Amino acid sequence: MLRHEQLLQTLKQSSTLKHVSILFTSQYLGALQDAARCFFSLTGFKNLTSLELYNFYGEQDPLVLDIAGALARCPGLRTLGLSFACDIDCDNSPEVLIFGEEMAFFEKLCVEYDAQSEAHSLRLETLRLGHGMYLCKAEYSKAEKYLAKMVNLENLRNFYIYNGLVKWDIDDPHESMKVDWDQLEDCKVLQRLSVTRLETDLVQWLKKGYGSLIEELIVTEHYGMYDEGLDNFELLRLPRLSTLFIREKTVGKRSGNNVLSNNGARLTEPGLYLDLCSVMSILDRLYDNGARLTELGLCLDLETQWVISFTPSSCTC
Repeated sequence: MLRHEQLLQTLKQSSTLKHVSILFTSQYLGALQDAARCFFSLTGFKNLTSLELYNFYGEQDPLVLDIAGALARCPGLRTLGLSFACDIDCDNSPEVLIFGEEMAFFEKLCVEYDAQSEAHSLRLETLRLGHGMYLCKAEYSKAEKYLAKMVNLENLRNFYIYNGLVKWDIDDPHESMKVDWDQLEDCKVLQRLSVTRLETDLVQWLKKGYGSLIEELIVTEHYGMYDEGLDNFELLRLPRLSTLFIREKTVGKRSGNNVLSNNGARLTEPGLYLDLCSVMSILDRLYDNGARLTELGLCLDLETQWVISFTPSSCTC
């Protein structure tokens, strides 16, 4: 529909249009040329308060110039969402993102915005960084804190980031994504944090004092009950946390030769002990057992994790 030139020009010229959210193509790359043709110039859009562009694809330099120009024309922007269409290794569970040439795209965008904009950095309340928007150590520019060139972090309340498993080539082993969390060091009012995985580097960053700001934590990747990454939840110290969302997938309990008794604990892998009797849910892993939570979001398998009990007093039939 947005390939219709007259409609597109009408939207760009509208003085009342404030929110633009576009999903260009699949998050997984198929035909590269088809994915590149989905994008169109953003020239003409201005004075928006919300701009979200997901799964766009194409040559990086023209995209950086176009998107930076659109942002410079929207000094009152409050919500920004970006993601680049990437290759994914779907044979793994969870899926693994394969790095491409977009590695420095977000850093280049921040620097280009700073070069184009005559105004101050954007006073965003919400920033969403999906696939291909990597918050890594600066490599392209000399600006170590490049995020601050585009975003006034003192105003940022909601931050979403993809920090899932990655690899450099389809045949390479996967690894945890390295995020430069210090790019966010000027955050003063950050309340909602959404991540793919709760990794050790994130826990260490939260321990620097940022954990005292977080009221809502969203973790989007599926965890099984034996995943070592769940141990990071025991290290969290979020005194203001009131909302937690996590996705736990159903896995078969290990038994027989896979679990060896040892001093009351169960040995599930060499060097890894897990007391299955004491760890029944994510709440058992939190240092305060989630005592301050007012909202808890879980993904349940209704066939295996939901028990309905009927008693004579509760039956109205």
